[in-house]
Amino acid sequence: MRRAGLARSILRPRGEGRSAVAALLLISLLAAGCAPAAPTQDGGHAAADGGDGGPSGGDGGSDGGEVLTGRWTPAHPLPVPLQEVAVVFAAGEVYVLGGFDDRGQVVASVYAYAPDEDRWREAAELPQPVHHANAAVVDDRIYVLGFLRGTGFEARGEAYVYDPAAGGWRDLAPMPADEVRGASGVAVIGRRIYVVGGFRGGAVTDVSSFDTSTETWARAAALPQPLDHLVAGGIDGRVYVAGGRNARIDTHVATTLRYDPETDVWSEGAPMPTSRAGAAGTVHGGRLFVFGGEGAANETGVFDAVESYDPVRDQWAVHTPMGVPRHGTGAASDGKRIIVPGGADRQAFAAVRTVEIFEL
Repeated sequence: MRRAGLARSILRPRGEGRSAVAALLLISLLAAGCAPAAPTQDGGHAAADGGDGGPSGGDGGSDGGEVLTGRWTPAHPLPVPLQEVAVVFAAGEVYVLGGFDDRGQVVASVYAYAPDEDRWREAAELPQPVHHANAAVVDDRIYVLGFLRGTGFEARGEAYVYDPAAGGWRDLAPMPADEVRGASGVAVIGRRIYVVGGFRGGAVTDVSSFDTSTETWARAAALPQPLDHLVAGGIDGRVYVAGGRNARIDTHVATTLRYDPETDVWSEGAPMPTSRAGAAGTVHGGRLFVFGGEGAANETGVFDAVESYDPVRDQWAVHTPMGVPRHGTGAASDGKRIIVPGGADRQAFAAVRTVEIFEL
């Protein structure tokens, strides 16, 4: 199916508010591992250069090693508050896909941001409302390969591709029925997309790959442990994953894993300094960057920590914290900087319009 949509510029973002319906959704979050002490389940800011952004609440992992600072600047806010979104960069713009709005409603909206113009616009909506979507970009086309649906966090395997030039979505072969899931880590190696771990009634070890040339699915070696809400990225022909959780929100891990597609084998790397899940991640400058996350031992339950992994040295570095700690967002690099839009500034539901840009 194709859904064409006329993109229009957004000049005046709508104001954000918090609805009482979010409290009702807390029940669903408890079932999905997005709130404290739950059974197994699960990317207007005042940013200051070099500021600490509040306590990070880091509580696990190794020594941070190298310190590489960085600079945060605020950008034009999202048109509406959104969290549990997918974030990718394609054809010169950052795309924010689906998620929950500040009323706790799941949306099909797609917003595109032009970093050089600091401007948002609406793009063609997704074929259905989704959250925790598994998204990646190959050849400037956006792929959505599985997601969670509704307030019951139902795992779904529908797959779609979006061509920014054509402006519409097209159906793809769905995920195999026994591998459907959302809240996965997603990485690209060549023309193949890897969907790692994720949530399907609980954390899973599944690793699936989608060949964008043939539009077919294949199964890869399973993760050593079940993980959802993890970060992943492809660097120099290998898949790297970090963090995530395998049970309650307070069971997040600092684990770093690498996958070699040539041998179909997973191995372990140096642990991340800050144990966390629900973080944003992207590859930038040959490093895997991780931003924020959920499950911190502080008042908000959200991390501000920013760390990056160098696969050549198998070493993590610590950077300037986020101006506003967030979880449930994503991150995308345009090659010069990293854009981190939306998310929630408190554990569970607290969607914001915040957009920050990170530069080394």
